[in-house]
Amino acid sequence: MLGRKKRSRPPLRGESRKETEEARIADRRRNSLAQDDLDEYLQHFLTSLSVQQYAGRDLVVSTLNIAKLSEQKLTLLIRYMELFHVDILCLQDVRLFTAEATRLKKRAAALMGPGSVVKVSILTPHADPEALRQSNRVGGQLILIRPRWGRRCVSSWTDDTGLGLVMGVIFHHNSYCIQLVSTYWPIQNADPLLDTLWARAQS
Repeated sequence: MLGRKKRSRPPLRGESRKETEEARIADRRRNSLAQDDLDEYLQHFLTSLSVQQYAGRDLVVSTLNIAKLSEQKLTLLIRYMELFHVDILCLQDVRLFTAEATRLKKRAAALMGPGSVVKVSILTPHADPEALRQSNRVGGQLILIRPRWGRRCVSSWTDDTGLGLVMGVIFHHNSYCIQLVSTYWPIQNADPLLDTLWARAQS
């Protein structure tokens, strides 16, 4: 809630509030470094590819944990889909709620053109104790399908947990039915008291 002061989680037994705050600072620093590493890895991976490496293939599928999808990232990824002949891109951990998902779906469809398909598994907002909250935005998925295979997409599905753990798209091509499944399973947090996506998935 805007304007509401964020409270720190209560210290664990035998842990001082100073130690708790130091742990939170260290966790934020690790998250920041992880995002930097992801950005660097993505840049290295994309520059290492040959533009013609996947040209002429019947179907090219790629997957990426995006750690929060933004319009800037979306625009860049669709450009690389075109450049490297990727037909379907499955994005995990997009961290989108309904309004953001609707806006980015429209943006993606406009960039990819007629016949393209965008499917999304959004996060359901949930009430949780703010003191124990790690992030209620982690999770969710989005699948980008360029026109060549978008015109063959006949249906899609997503899990009903509201956590964006798994979703799928189904295609008909000639006499074949092809189902592509994308899933996102987070790792367990070191602090079992935090209301993490892992904890929600286990409940």
